[in-house]
This record gives sequence, C-alpha cells and structure tokens, in this order.
Amino acid sequence: MVYVQYDDQSSMASRLAIAEESIDQAFDDIDGALAFASDVSAGLFPEFWKNAARIELKQNPLSVFSVRYDIGTHLPSYQIWWSPWFQTEEGTAYSEEWVEEVVRVTVPDQRGFIWIRRLDKDTFELERYWLAE
Repeated sequence: MVYVQYDDQSSMASRLAIAEESIDQAFDDIDGALAFASDVSAGLFPEFWKNAARIELKQNPLSVFSVRYDIGTHLPSYQIWWSPWFQTEEGTAYSEEWVEEVVRVTVPDQRGFIWIRRLDKDTFELERYWLAE
C-alpha cells in the first residue's frame, strides 16, 4: 500500500508527482529497508534475533506494510513489522556447552511498527518506532 499525504499548502497533484519520482526506487530498495529494520528490531527484541541467528531462516520475519510520503518530506518511509505470514521455524544448533538442541523461532506477539526512511539507494534512517503496551 502506498500512502501520499497532502493538504491545502501541498496539493494532491504536487504530492503525487513527488511520490511518482521515487516510488520505483523505493520498491527496489525494500530488501535493504527490511535489513535495516532487522538491525533496529534486534535492539528491541534481542532474544528473538539471537535465536533466529542460530539457525538459517527460510523466510523473512519482517514485512513492509506500506510506503508513505508524509507532508514535509519528499522521501518515502516504510512501515515495517512482524510478518503475519511467518511460519514458526525449527532447526538444530549447539548450545554454549556444545550440546545439540532444537531451536524454535516464532515472531513475538508484540504489536507495533518501525518506520524507516529511505534517504537514497541503500541508505536509510530510523524515523521512529511504536510498541503497544
């Protein structure tokens, strides 16, 4: 989903023109945005990412839910959170004591979003995040 905000000072036509200039590049950079969001998420959910790193995941646990062009900027932002399609994955790994064990990776139940702004090709910044209480 693509959201383009406009108001009386920034007409719909001018805001759509801004979005049309960069939307293809924004879609091409989704994998980079997801990788950047994974790093942000690792700070918020270290236990999940610690387990995820122990086995090779077949799916990305994060998804882009929208690309937004907010008033006041011509840069797109990605709204990212846990993928509703992520299926729990299992694999074996060795513990710190070198004992083989089953590792089960399930996305957290926490609700929220991470907003990542695309500055340029493969260049992103954390705009903000929100976690439900």
